[in-house]
Parts: sequence; C-alpha cells; structure tokens
Amino acid sequence: MKLTKKALASFTISSLALMIVPLSAFAESAVPTRLAGTTAAKTAVAIAEQTGWTGTAILASSTSYGMVDALTAGPLASYLNAPILLTGAGALDSDTKAELNKLAVKTVYVTSGTAVISQTVLNELTDMGITVVPLGGADQYETSVNIAKRMVGVTKVAVANGLQDAISIAAIAAADNEPILLTDKNALPACVGAYLAENPSITSSDVIGGTGVISENVKALLPNATRHAGKTAYDTNYQVIQDFEASLTYGNIYIANGETGIDALAGAPLAAKTSSAIVLTDGTFPAVGNFIKDKLDDSSFVTAIGGEAVVPETLRAGLNVGSVDPKAAVVDWAVKVNGESILIQDLETRLAVAQDVLEKQGMRFDSDQGRKALPLLKSQLLDRMVESRLISQEMTKQQLTADDPLVKTKVEETKKFMGDVTFYDALDSGGITELDLRNSIALYSKITADVKVSENEVKSFYEENSAYFSQSETVTASHILLECEDEAKEIIAQLNAGADFATLAREKSIDPSAKDSGGYLGSFTRGQMVPEFESAAFAQKVGTFSENPVETAFGYHVILVKAHTPVTLPAYDEVKTKAEELLSNQMKIEKYDTFWDNLLKQSEIEYAPGYNPPNYD
Repeated sequence: MKLTKKALASFTISSLALMIVPLSAFAESAVPTRLAGTTAAKTAVAIAEQTGWTGTAILASSTSYGMVDALTAGPLASYLNAPILLTGAGALDSDTKAELNKLAVKTVYVTSGTAVISQTVLNELTDMGITVVPLGGADQYETSVNIAKRMVGVTKVAVANGLQDAISIAAIAAADNEPILLTDKNALPACVGAYLAENPSITSSDVIGGTGVISENVKALLPNATRHAGKTAYDTNYQVIQDFEASLTYGNIYIANGETGIDALAGAPLAAKTSSAIVLTDGTFPAVGNFIKDKLDDSSFVTAIGGEAVVPETLRAGLNVGSVDPKAAVVDWAVKVNGESILIQDLETRLAVAQDVLEKQGMRFDSDQGRKALPLLKSQLLDRMVESRLISQEMTKQQLTADDPLVKTKVEETKKFMGDVTFYDALDSGGITELDLRNSIALYSKITADVKVSENEVKSFYEENSAYFSQSETVTASHILLECEDEAKEIIAQLNAGADFATLAREKSIDPSAKDSGGYLGSFTRGQMVPEFESAAFAQKVGTFSENPVETAFGYHVILVKAHTPVTLPAYDEVKTKAEELLSNQMKIEKYDTFWDNLLKQSEIEYAPGYNPPNYD
C-alpha cells in the first residue's frame, strides 16, 4: 500500500492547524449582499470599509438614548467623505478604535455631548493623536443645526421629526448636499429658525412625514416646503423613494431595520455614494417592495444592512422578486440536518468571529480579495457546521461521549503543542467549537478502533515506501568566512602549517556565530546551503579542508568536512514502529472516509434558499 495524503472529510486533530484559511485560497464571487457584525459598532465598521474613505470619521453613540443626536449625520458624512462609526458611552468601542487606526483617521466629528459620549472617550481619541470636533448641542435640534453649519454651498434642507423619517431621507439628502434639520411637531425650534434666517441661500425644503409628526404651521415656516409623507413611517419611506425616483439609481438597493435604526444611520453615506435608496422594514415585507422590484434589472443587487436577526434573508431576497412567500418569511435556518436546524444567526455569529481572527492575521475584508473571500469563507463555515451536526447526531446514536479521558488528553496535547492562542484561533477561523473537535475525535476513535495491521502488511508498506523511510545524504562541516580571497588563501596556508581550524574560525571568521561555535555548522542535506557552498562541501573528502577558497554571495569560505553520510535505508527493525503507525493511521483514515461517505448518503440535508450545499470532494 502506497502512503497517501487523503484528507479526512471531517476535522480531526491532524488537520486542526490547517484550518486558518490562506488568503490565496479564495475564488471570484459577487458583491457582498449583507453588511453586518455581531454588534452595531461592528456593522458600522463593515459599512465604513465599503466606503473607502480615510482620514476623517464621524463618531456617534450606539445607545438608544444617544442615537437621536446622530440622526442628521448622514449628509455631513458624505460632505466630509467620513464614515460613521459607533461607540458606547463609557469607553471607546474596541472595534471602532481599531478601525480608526486602520483608516488613519486624524479628525473625528462627535455628534453628542459628554453626557452621551463621555469625556473618557474624547480623551482616548486625543491620546490617539486625533483632533476632536464636537457637534453636540443642548438638544437634538441644536445638534442638527451644528451639523448643518459644517456644510457649505447648501441651498436646500430636509426637515424631519423622528427616527424613521430622518433615515428615509438620509441617503438622498446626503447625495444632494442637503442637511437634515430636526423639529417638533407643532413648533419650529428657535435654533432651526435662526439657522434658516442666517442662510438666505437656502431656498427650498423637504418636509418628511405627515401632519401627525410635522404640522402645517411648522411647514409654513420653512422655505418653499414640499411634504413627502405616508400614513405610517414605512409608507413615508415608500413615498420618499417614489418622490425622489429621478435622482436615484437602482444598481444597488439597501434594506435596513427601521425599528432599531442604528444600522441604517451608519449606512446612509454608503448608499449616498451610488445615489441608492435605503428601504426600511419592521420585519415584514416593505410596502415599497413591488416598486423597487420593477426598477431592478439582472445586474442589480440588494444589500442588507445588519444581521439576519434585524433583516431576515427572506426579506432581502424578496426585494428582487417583489414578495416573500409567507412560509419562507419565517425561515430562520440555513440548513436542516436530518430535521435539525442550523440557524442563520448561528452561522452569522461564527462568520463574524472567523472574520475577526483572519483580520488579526492580516486579511483585509475591505479589499477586493477580502470581498471575494467572504462568500467562500461563509460557505466553508457552513460546511463545517453541517459536519459538526452530523457528528453530534452520530455521537448520540452510538451513545458516545466527548468527555472520554482519552479524548480530553488528545485535545490538551494539541493545545499544548499549538499554544492556547493559536489553538483557539484555529477553531474560531475554522468555524468550530472545542466541543465539535472533541466530538470528531471521539467518533473517529470509535469508528477506527478495530483497525489492526499485520506484520506482513507493515513489511510490505515499508518496502513500497522505501523512499519515505530513507535517510537523506548529509554532510557535517565547519567553515571560516572571509571578506576577500587573499585572506582565505592565507587561512588555508596556516591550516597547512598545522593551525587549529576552530581557533582560526573564532579569531578570523566574519561569521558572527563563529566566535562561539568555532565555525561549526552541524549537519545539512542538499538544498539547505547556497549552491556554491553545497557543491564544494559534498564533493570534498572527509577530514580535509578546502584546497582553494569557495566564493559565495557572503564572501570566501574555507570548509572543513567532518562527516559525509550517503543516502541510507534503515533496516526494517529500525523503523518498524514508525511504519506500523503510518500504515495504521492510513488504514484508519480510509475506514473513516468510507463510514463518512455512507453517513452522508443516509442523511437528509436540506438547504434554505440562498445557501449552497457544501462540497465534500
């Protein structure tokens, strides 16, 4: 039996170290259809990376009470070419901090006062060498004015009163250099009135929302106001998209949750870059869906802003066809394995964790390669989740336990060999948990427990794989390295006169290690040294030194060959244990692969729309 390199279908310990996906392994794929992270701040980071903007950023509060200050930040973000990033109140969010560093941000505009985004956060920004520009006012109205004042060349404003209405106009206003001002229902805030009076160049306005949120009296105080409204906030979103149809493009459409709002807020400047609409959903299919569907063509795509929990995949996909199957609308699973669901949210969580690990290792998901990598990475993680579920089910069926002492020992040995950090990074980037790994080891051990190899089989294996067991040709040598040929010739003359090689190496060699080693290099095989040195050393007789200096890119060498061992095949008895282990492992792999192939054939695996079956080849 020839020694093979066939891989296990599942993830055994031997493949654990290879689970970190190489950057070059990814193929071409479509533009991302979802921008999401496990937190609002991570989602904002994902959006920021798509904008391609660097140097400047807007920092907003991710808290429910602080978000109101940032409702009008979208147009300023587009004006400044500055992504909107998020933080909590007490300390600068770690993902946001990392993104600020990655984008080489030197100026940050902060949308809230220190009651919402603390002085501690501002100090941390300052310590990073960032200039902080405060925009927060006494209330959200004054903040909206402070934001508007940072924009020049303004001829039109949008006026809103509420989360969804401000978000509905945000991308459109951002694309048109149109600040968003906030108002009460029945009274125009004094600061807003003052701003309009101070800027006579503002000659028109868009009122977003019906009379239930902005009265006719307030509208009358605004310059040449046009109302865009529906019965509900989501109807208003529909009306806004219809009213501004001529200024929108439909190569990309964004859909976000209007109840949480925070993801759409961060997404507005990205949508503005392509004059794209942001469709709002409350978890049901939006009223504007059919209108949007009629505008799309084969090259259009819909991007969800936020995870599956806030924008279900069925809603995102539904915009392409103008409806959602009522049965499909409740689908929250990516795959069913023998009736057990692997939830979309679980897949998204593992994907976010894997992304974090890979980014720390140098992968940039904002690059062309990174964007192409993401769909394949997601598919690979789903593959492993399906494998994990099959293994878990088989564990139950065979009444096996992952708490077996031998299994624990193998895991601990691997952890010790790899180191804790590398071990857990490998698990995370591979999309599996430690329990998944223990389960796979336990099942593999059970299935292969009866594999035995005979003496004759081991001998045949040894004979058929003699090249593997053979020991390479080696030379053991020392050298003295000199800068010029004449110096090397002088060393050879001294050696011929009886000088000690090691002493001369310590005194004359320019190789720094020679001071301690006396020029000793140890044993090496072909291919380990530069060609000129190798040729001379392997051709030289044992116990002799160079008759002439050997020139390489490093200088001139005088070589002393101490030993020369030819290629040798150890006797069978010398490698019997190793051969038996190799053969046994190969036979176990083949048996387990046969078991795995049969298990797959007997299993019922159902994939939700948009999720591709894993490739086990």
